Amino acid sequence: MVNYSKYKKTTKDEIIEIIRDSIVKKKEYKHGEKLPSESTLAEMFNVSRGTIRESLLVLSTQNLVNIQRGRGTFVIYNENNKNIFVFDEKKHDHIQMAELYELRLIFEPNIAAYAAKRATDEELKRILDIGKDLQGKLIKGQECITENRKFHSAIASASHNAFAGDIVKMLNQAIDQLFNQSEMKQFITEGIHMDHLMIMEYLKLRNAEGVRLAMELHISNTMRDYGLDV
Repeated sequence: MVNYSKYKKTTKDEIIEIIRDSIVKKKEYKHGEKLPSESTLAEMFNVSRGTIRESLLVLSTQNLVNIQRGRGTFVIYNENNKNIFVFDEKKHDHIQMAELYELRLIFEPNIAAYAAKRATDEELKRILDIGKDLQGKLIKGQECITENRKFHSAIASASHNAFAGDIVKMLNQAIDQLFNQSEMKQFITEGIHMDHLMIMEYLKLRNAEGVRLAMELHISNTMRDYGLDV
């Protein structure tokens, strides 16, 4: 753990600069590592947790960290694989979320169509197994955001396009990041559950056009549920 005990009471801007240097220049925190808790950082810097929270939010908009509610703050900076999404503090979260989902609408239906054509039997089974796990959790009322991410990532991987997986991963990271720093809440409805079943059925049939239309409908329905303009 980086020792910040030498710092007396500092301003938010100083805290941002110190932690940024620890990640980017000094490499004291690596990609995937968890930062100390807000309370620990507050004690280290002799400031309030509110000041730490604001500092971490700024670092998240700079694509250096990912704030995961209930889990902590994790470093996502990787000098060899920078996240291209930078959120504008002056732009409304709702607008930026709509734009991210529009990108999903542009890419994912066609990625899914390629997956229907190119997936191996093993890859197809993995997609369907993840889908079944997702269904089971949803029926039980359990949190299933992680399974939903795995479902879409598995489809992208099965497209056998070298960039498709990275595109979906970056979009998912950006969406999660924006949810974490905004007042919006992630959820999956029964209607989205039905969309997944339709996607799975067309995948089983290896019907590329059916999967493309089902994925397009799915993302459009998600945007509607979040109140995002299509």
